[in-house]
Amino acid sequence: VRPGNRVLDLAAGAGEPSLSAAERVGPAGHVLATDISSNILEFAAQTARERGLTNYETRVMDGENPDVPDATFDAVVSRLGLIYFPDRDGATRTASSQFPFRSSGGEPRSPRRRRARRGHSALAPPV
Repeated sequence: VRPGNRVLDLAAGAGEPSLSAAERVGPAGHVLATDISSNILEFAAQTARERGLTNYETRVMDGENPDVPDATFDAVVSRLGLIYFPDRDGATRTASSQFPFRSSGGEPRSPRRRRARRGHSALAPPV
């Protein structure tokens, strides 16, 4: 996750790692934090406001079937939310195929398969 990137957090919960990602991408980037609970997303949004993050958006959404356009994001992250998905493998495949990573020039490219580190998703490196 680099300055200017667009990041999607599936099942963001209280806001990590998406809040850290918003700090990292800076004002030129954007982070969309999603969760099925509007209450927990309000907590994340409040934390973002307290930190002065204007590049942070929350949206109620099912992480297994995200409703966003293809090739919109440079990275897809999820910390603990993925463990609550009934079909974790399917959700991971959906995220990998539905959101192709973009090159630094903005062109869609195939995601590189990264070996997952202990406790982290293979979709993107930890922020």
